Amino acid sequence: MVRRVQPFPVLVMLAVMSLLASVEVAAATRGNKKSKRSGKPGEMQAPRLAQARLYAGRCLIEIEEYDKARKQFRVLMQDKGDIGAHAHLWHARVFSRRGKYDEAAAHLANAVEKYQRSRHANDLDFDFANALMSGKRTDWKKAT
Repeated sequence: MVRRVQPFPVLVMLAVMSLLASVEVAAATRGNKKSKRSGKPGEMQAPRLAQARLYAGRCLIEIEEYDKARKQFRVLMQDKGDIGAHAHLWHARVFSRRGKYDEAAAHLANAVEKYQRSRHANDLDFDFANALMSGKRTDWKKAT
C-alpha cells in the first residue's frame, strides 16, 4: 500500500530539518566554549538553543518521527531546570503516543520526584497519572 503524503506534514518536516540543522550548527560552534553555568565544555549554554531543540522534538512527534524526537529530548533531559522537566514530559509522551503507557509511567515516576518544584510539575503529575491508568497494569492507587 502506498502511503499518501499530505503537504502540511511535508512542510513541517522541512521546517524541522532546517531547525535541527541550525541547532546542530549552533551546538557545534558552542561546543568548544565553556558553559557559564558549570564551566564544562560542550554543555548547552543558550536557553534559546535548548528551546529550539525542544520544539524540534515536539514537531518530530507530530510527524511521527518518534526515535528522532526521543534523541532530541534525551539531550535536554540532562538539564536540572525547567528545560529538563519539559524534556522528560515530552520524552514520556513519545511512549504514550505509541501506546506504551507502562514505559511512559516508568519514565515519569522519576521525573515527578526530581522536578517537584518545576513549573511543569503539574503536567508531569497529570501525564504520570494518565499513564498509570492507561497501562496494562492499571494502578489506581498510585494514580490518585
